[in-house]
Amino acid sequence: MTENILSLLLNAYYQLDNELQDSLGQKGWQHFSHSQSMIFLNMAEGRDRAVDIAKHMGISKQAINRTIKDLVESDMVKLVPDKKDKRSKRIVLTDKGALITKDATLSLSELEKKLEQTLGSKKTLQLKQLLEALAKTKA
Repeated sequence: MTENILSLLLNAYYQLDNELQDSLGQKGWQHFSHSQSMIFLNMAEGRDRAVDIAKHMGISKQAINRTIKDLVESDMVKLVPDKKDKRSKRIVLTDKGALITKDATLSLSELEKKLEQTLGSKKTLQLKQLLEALAKTKA
């Protein structure tokens, strides 16, 4: 039985995120939950307010705030007042958060090279292009 595309995409995300966590663990970092990884991914894409991340992910702001609270307690991020909206706070990396982000970026590059070895350069590029096109359509 062929899985549906959502299951395939989700399974691919979990597999890559687990490999990322393993790589970061080998570099001495703590394990992050998938939810925590998603916060960092959203921040890398420019979303730095809980409400924006929640809207993008389609989950409640309360769920995002719980995850952010855990990251604050781990000294990975901090909350600072939003100069444009006094009711809101922006999520920013701490020095520790910036270090892990740097290691995560290197690890992701290594994972992409591993993916190229598995699929080949052409198919990996096609996969990236297809996923970028899909993201632009907001299916």
